[in-house]
Amino acid sequence: MKKNKDKNDYSEEYIKKHRKFPVKNTVAIVICIVAQIVSIFLAVTAEADKPQDIIQNYQVTVEPLEDGSLDIEYKFLWKAVSMEDLTWVEIGVPNYYFSVYKDSVSSSIKEISDISEDNYTGVRLDFNRAYRGGETLEFSFKINQEQMLCQNDNGYFYEFIPCWFNSTPVEKFEFRWKNSDTCFGAENAELKNGYYTKTGTLKCGEFEKMVVSYSPDTFPDAEVADYESFDESLVYNELEANRIINIIFFCVIAVVLLGFEIYLLDSHVSYIRGRGFISSYGHPVYTYGYQNPKYVKAYNRAHAPSHTHSRGGFRSGGCACACACACAGGGRAGCSQKDTFSTVKSFETQQKEEVAL
Repeated sequence: MKKNKDKNDYSEEYIKKHRKFPVKNTVAIVICIVAQIVSIFLAVTAEADKPQDIIQNYQVTVEPLEDGSLDIEYKFLWKAVSMEDLTWVEIGVPNYYFSVYKDSVSSSIKEISDISEDNYTGVRLDFNRAYRGGETLEFSFKINQEQMLCQNDNGYFYEFIPCWFNSTPVEKFEFRWKNSDTCFGAENAELKNGYYTKTGTLKCGEFEKMVVSYSPDTFPDAEVADYESFDESLVYNELEANRIINIIFFCVIAVVLLGFEIYLLDSHVSYIRGRGFISSYGHPVYTYGYQNPKYVKAYNRAHAPSHTHSRGGFRSGGCACACACACAGGGRAGCSQKDTFSTVKSFETQQKEEVAL
């Protein structure tokens, strides 16, 4: 009569003689490989989000005044792409020392209101009707902006970044700065018809800077602002950022599946040559396709419940919360920040409830 043996006491010879092909692990490996291929495909083919809106034409015209303030006129040809209603937008301005010329507001704007909250300064434009899916809207307004003039050893200068868009591409922009006899010129700008001009296109999260210098006697009595460099971390491609997040997510899944596949493959290697290449607790995990009894015993010993008792002390979890307002994206807002003003202006405020492209 054959004596039954505990499988934990099997010798390698016994296991080899009674070994079976690891069918379950094979099926699991196939499933993992298929899932891994799908993950890699999704990572490679991940696309950026589609914009809700497209700005077909964006024009900013700036005229310095004797007191150092700026008259800034904004004009937009805005195309709604999504099928959600576009009923308003927010356009960021450099700082809260501004006023809107009421007679400059175009007829397509039903109401214009100032916004100054959460480190964001701008204007909200409510339109006289809703726009959607392929419709275009033309609107404009003009403001007087103070606290923009700076001074250095060479004289006066302005550094102005018209509002940019983290989630809305600009097909064509034209930024114009009015020339004068005391103007030394504008960096990387062409003088056309009495204006220093920059033109081009802007992808999501791109901006254009206007730096204009003047002679020391141009603004003798004007108030000067302290210069502060522009924080470029406020500007980013929100649509592309979502694509990168998807790539990272699917790549992590593929790597995790690879680790699991290697573990399962160890049983196949063990089935063929006796022992695999993964060991733990000082023993190979598999022997001839089976879990090694010595490994199982070592594992059980290491995870045996403890019967010791202790008391005293109270430990609670902690929570740290930080909040920062920068240029958080949304398809229907703009942001503008002057490098020379200390208050950070957020741009493209996310308003998902009323937003309609």
